[in-house]
Amino acid sequence: MVQRTGPKPTLILGSLIAIAGQALFLTNRATTTDVTIDMAVSLLGIVGIIIPIVNMITISLPPASIGAGLGLNTMLRNLGGAVGPVLATTIMSSYTLSVPPHSLPPGVTVPSGTAFDYIFYVGIAALAIGVLFALASKNYVFKKGLTQAPAPAH
Repeated sequence: MVQRTGPKPTLILGSLIAIAGQALFLTNRATTTDVTIDMAVSLLGIVGIIIPIVNMITISLPPASIGAGLGLNTMLRNLGGAVGPVLATTIMSSYTLSVPPHSLPPGVTVPSGTAFDYIFYVGIAALAIGVLFALASKNYVFKKGLTQAPAPAH
C-alpha cells in the first residue's frame, strides 16, 4: 500500500485500525479468544504505522542523515516501550479491587477493570495524536517502475 498510495494514507489507516483494536479491548475482553482477536487487530494497526514511518524517514532525509534518522526512530520506539509499561503499572496500581479471601492471601488486590479501561483510553488518545501528525505530514508516491524515490537534486 505504501508504494501505491504513499506512506500518509497507510499511516492513517494503520492508526485507525490500531484505535479499533484498542476500542475492542474496552468492550470485548471476556475470554482469551476475545483478547487474542483484540490483540491481532491492534498489532495489525501498529505494523501499519511502523512501516510507513520508516519509509518516510528514508525518503525525506538526505542520504548522509538517513542512519541518524532511523537511529532516532528506533530510540524513540524504545523509549515508548519503556514509558508505556511504567504508565500502565501506575494506572493498574491506582485502580484496584480486593479479591475474595479464599482465592488469594488476605489483603491482596488486583487491578480493576477500570484500570484496564484507562490504559486503553490512553492508547486511543496517543494513536489519535498520531493521526493528527499523519494528517499534517507530506505524502509522496513512487513513480511507476521505480523501486526507490529519485535522489534529490543538488
